[in-house]
Amino acid sequence: MERQCVRRAIPWIALLLVASSVSVSAEVEGTSWAVQTSSALCVFLPNDAEGAIPLATVERILSEITTYWGSELDPLVGPDDSGTPTPFLCSLFLYPDWETMWRDLDRFDVGGMTVSHAAWEDRWMLRIPMRNRLPEPVAAMCGAAWAVAFVDGYPDGGWVRTAVHELTHALQSGPWPFGSGLTTAESHLLWEGVAEWTAYALGYAGDDFNHDVQGLVAFWLQSGGDVGSIPFYLRTTVGTSLVERCCRLRDAPTFWAMCTAAQTTSLHVADTVDVTVYWPFDFHDTFRAAYGVEWDDLTASWATEVRSMLACSDTEHRIRWLRDAFALRLALLRPLLSKTTCAELESLSALAGEGAASSVDLDRAEELLRRAPEEGLAIDVDALTSRESTLKRYALLVDGARSDVVNVLRLGMLTRRGESNPREYASAFASAVNAYVPAAVRLPW
Repeated sequence: MERQCVRRAIPWIALLLVASSVSVSAEVEGTSWAVQTSSALCVFLPNDAEGAIPLATVERILSEITTYWGSELDPLVGPDDSGTPTPFLCSLFLYPDWETMWRDLDRFDVGGMTVSHAAWEDRWMLRIPMRNRLPEPVAAMCGAAWAVAFVDGYPDGGWVRTAVHELTHALQSGPWPFGSGLTTAESHLLWEGVAEWTAYALGYAGDDFNHDVQGLVAFWLQSGGDVGSIPFYLRTTVGTSLVERCCRLRDAPTFWAMCTAAQTTSLHVADTVDVTVYWPFDFHDTFRAAYGVEWDDLTASWATEVRSMLACSDTEHRIRWLRDAFALRLALLRPLLSKTTCAELESLSALAGEGAASSVDLDRAEELLRRAPEEGLAIDVDALTSRESTLKRYALLVDGARSDVVNVLRLGMLTRRGESNPREYASAFASAVNAYVPAAVRLPW
């Protein structure tokens, strides 16, 4: 099906009718958020978080991103009616801890997330806890943005690197319809690849791209990996490598312009609503015109180049960490593990991230995860319940998982009613996580 991207330009609430920054507070169901706005951004930070709202830092990051890609904020142009303010780019929520963000988003598989304006109003966003807990004025502030982004790890947990990735997605949210000719998998590959490559290109993701990215892709290709069937656990990494090749073959602004080549039409449909329609374009024709080669030929030559690279000695262990979904399983099983066990797993995760984990370390991590639920640990039923949707998202992709997932949901319902033993529910939940999540991330989706 040909794709077209629809965005609405709606009036701001009075708070945003300013060109300079302003700070206010907003109550969100017991959480008090400090809010600071500028002409392009609206940054939310819990009032009890350490440090001040980093609006200047976020503005600097956004400026670096737009400069690198040669992109302007032109998609933010509002309707012709001078009485309607121009919408702004992004509402950015910064979280000091993973658990709160995960529960707010009903997603335990993300370190950050960006939602386009259109998706903010769709059925999924309307039912997530964060969306439901926002008072109407704050929801309107988010609705006035082209994108709503969520980032954890503030102030000292690597939030800046994640913010670079998510703000790039925010910038993509307006003008990136991709066009016909690309598969859904290819679209996801480029979408994530551009955001992650931005973090490397601007120096926020370290300075060892060949080790962090190319080595993983080289090992996968050398082990028989097929560009037409990329497993989920490597999708962002492969996309990053491919986008780097495109930006090396031409410059970054050329690639961005090629991906945003759609023609637009503005339709005035109501007094307060304008619709900008991005008409689909043929990606392959546009790529050929910009690069002088076919897209398929470019991906083939890229694969040949990367396959010939020498993978580092630690690459096999880093691949295993991703392939066996250690980090995601820890996020899902954390309520069923003691603080001591979680701390050891976090140390092993840090080793894996540095490329310093051995096979013994990974075997130890597997052993610890399979302890869940640990003996003598009180079962936090609410924490497991909040993780059910993420388990379903992954496990139901695997053949044969449905009956086990249904059993987990059944036991959860009975436990919440007081009609079943919480430990039975916890054991079924842990078994499903360990059995199906690693299998799911190895699938191409």
